[in-house]
Amino acid sequence: MRIGILTFHRAVNYGAFLQAFALKRHLETLGHQVEIVDYWPEGHADGYRLFPHSWKNRPFKGKIKFLVSLVLRYTRAKKRIDKMRELVKRHFNQDEEVRYQRAEALRGLTYDCVVYGSDQIWWKSTIPGYSGFDPAYWGEYVPETVKKVAYAPSMGIIDLTDADKEQIRKWLCNFDALSVRETGLYEAIRCLTDKEISVVLDPVFLLSKEEWSQYCRPVKRAKYILYYNLIASKEADALVERLEKEWRYDVVEVNGAVRPMKIGKRYVQTADAIDFISLIRNAELVVTSSFHGTAFSLIFEKQFYAIGMGKRSGRVESLLQRLGIVDRLIKDIVHLPNSNIDYSKLASLLDSQVLHSKKFLSYALNGG
Repeated sequence: MRIGILTFHRAVNYGAFLQAFALKRHLETLGHQVEIVDYWPEGHADGYRLFPHSWKNRPFKGKIKFLVSLVLRYTRAKKRIDKMRELVKRHFNQDEEVRYQRAEALRGLTYDCVVYGSDQIWWKSTIPGYSGFDPAYWGEYVPETVKKVAYAPSMGIIDLTDADKEQIRKWLCNFDALSVRETGLYEAIRCLTDKEISVVLDPVFLLSKEEWSQYCRPVKRAKYILYYNLIASKEADALVERLEKEWRYDVVEVNGAVRPMKIGKRYVQTADAIDFISLIRNAELVVTSSFHGTAFSLIFEKQFYAIGMGKRSGRVESLLQRLGIVDRLIKDIVHLPNSNIDYSKLASLLDSQVLHSKKFLSYALNGG
């Protein structure tokens, strides 16, 4: 079967690349011919440029602040972007020029099936000029003759108006098989369709610890605590400071984007997605304010704390609840879990969730 995957594959974001990579790789192991559909509208692309067009809309002081920040971080940010683009080129066979910048161009797709997801493709954008949902990720434009499968899409913060719900009700009719990544999204949309909706795992779980390890690189550092500081949080900073004193290990900090003033041995500012998973694999302990930081901590069987996500914690909370370890989502750094995660007990539960997710995909592609 010829399958196209429609997702956020070009984002300069570790999780976005890794989930697309994992879904593509898994489908290929099932014998399918798989491509990432190179749909990347301007509203997405501009957010990951070193010098986005949207900077013109900033007030004068905002422009000055942006320019100063750009000068301070330019070399490191460009290196990181170039490394991520190289991964996209190598693993997705896509060059600098985007093939589909407009959703209307998707009408020409000739795949047997398009898989939509994962990541926050059902996000309600607040980008000026590109606000609202993108119908392209809801099964619009692609010909009716093409099977459409939603695999683990996410919405991020769920805040639906009545008008949103009516529109989504219509869009859900486009799909031949439906799944979502979070129980919260399941609860939000299950009343909008008569179709069965499965709750499945993020695609990164479709590859095993051993499979991911094959792609990892050596990490030349002494024992360390990895701090994946995606969302700035005073609570997360305080927890890391506490753990650094207790464990007496160095801290290696990775940020979601290059931060101008974070310079020194502690900060890894130019990592690509493979560097990222390599750092998790080799860490003694992980502190993360990220869903995919949590996911790869589980995959590599690390002791970890998830913290500092505020209203964005729903994705992590949903995952940890299903695995019975929601106490690893820290809301009070004074009272941490008393025991370590027992991965010998967790393994069977996670394996069953992975099997359920793989069965959903297999049936959606071949039996639905």
